[in-house]
Amino acid sequence: MFDPELIRAVCATKILESEAFKDIKLNEPLLATYMFTLAQSDDVSKYYAVKIIHQVVDYLLEQRPQDQGRRIEYIRSLCTLITTDCCYRSFNSIVQWIDEDTGEPLYRCRSYNFLENCLPAAVYLGLTSLVKKMLNDGVKNTSTYFNTALLRAVQRNDVELSHLLLEARDDEVWSEEIDQAAHDGNIDLLQLLLESDRINKSRKESNFLGAVQAAAAGGQVTTMEYLIWWGLVQYKVKDLDALYSWIHTALAKNMYSEVLIQAALHSQESTV
Repeated sequence: MFDPELIRAVCATKILESEAFKDIKLNEPLLATYMFTLAQSDDVSKYYAVKIIHQVVDYLLEQRPQDQGRRIEYIRSLCTLITTDCCYRSFNSIVQWIDEDTGEPLYRCRSYNFLENCLPAAVYLGLTSLVKKMLNDGVKNTSTYFNTALLRAVQRNDVELSHLLLEARDDEVWSEEIDQAAHDGNIDLLQLLLESDRINKSRKESNFLGAVQAAAAGGQVTTMEYLIWWGLVQYKVKDLDALYSWIHTALAKNMYSEVLIQAALHSQESTV
């Protein structure tokens, strides 16, 4: 995607790690290519994210020796995953931290449990049998450097993995996961998430409204209809003014007739 000479120059100068780029949103494919190049360097321990990727891939291949030939594929995929998230934060968050007194690298500032990092990575790569084994072994589905395993399953539109993780989950369903399913128009996943006893009941109305807007942004008319019914019947949403806010997004997607019909239905049901 990028000229090899450009990537070599970027790696040699380490310009992306400088203070000048500290708070700049950078191009995701460029960061992924840069990270993948670093991951193939001689000293992978210099960079925290690269170190984590190698540790995770080593573990995955230890558990699945039949996949040894996919090592480069796994590394490249996890480089893309990390940079997709981190490019919205300081780029310095994916390089090592240095102790100001000793000059030694500090990796403990990301003190996630190692196996908990492996779980979302295995989900992202679609390794269902390994995910089942890890859950049976008691690995928790918590937020790590690779984000939550459930979010990765939802992004894959994988109902089976999502169900497995919900059954083993220790924390709550977040709005980010609900919004992702709504945006993608996956009603089966939405129903699974919304009916989970892991959803935060105190935030159910705001979660629902956000999901309606996410569905509108994704152009998912059927999903919007489902969520509207769910909100009025199941959640008994009171704030209909907030519910109407998604109309502007939907109109921008040229869904005029559908929006007008659903808005009329809202008005009728709200007066019942």
